[in-house]
Amino acid sequence: MSENKHTPEPWPVFSDLSWDDYFRARACVNACPGIETQDLEALRGTSILAKANASFDTVQKQRDELLADRDTWKARAEFSYQQRDVLEGRASLAEAQRDELLAALEFMLERISEPPEANCSCHLSPPCADCFDFGGEREAFEEAKSAIARAKGGAA
Repeated sequence: MSENKHTPEPWPVFSDLSWDDYFRARACVNACPGIETQDLEALRGTSILAKANASFDTVQKQRDELLADRDTWKARAEFSYQQRDVLEGRASLAEAQRDELLAALEFMLERISEPPEANCSCHLSPPCADCFDFGGEREAFEEAKSAIARAKGGAA
């Protein structure tokens, strides 16, 4: 590294330059600490700083868009978690209600006498006394037994 021949950064206020020139020169010097003068001279005319600024602006815009997207997805995730909690609560309530209804139905089947086996030969119009007296009860018992089996995870 060559020996610095310029005033070290940051520059103080000088009176030899116009204010505009002074502020511009001071801003340039203070923006480039540690960069050798010959390296700065090599950049002259390349517009590399303008390109870097344009790239920086693009990167900042992309960063802002990504941050906005992140916030949107974060809000969506939070909403999804809330929905999940609501659905889990509803599922727990439905399971509790199912269990309660299942127990009530099983209790009812235990307490009510099952109708006698079918003793019917009609299957024509009009129905016989056996069909008339016990047909609805037999159908209700079979449906209740089937519903209990389904609720317990068995085949109907």
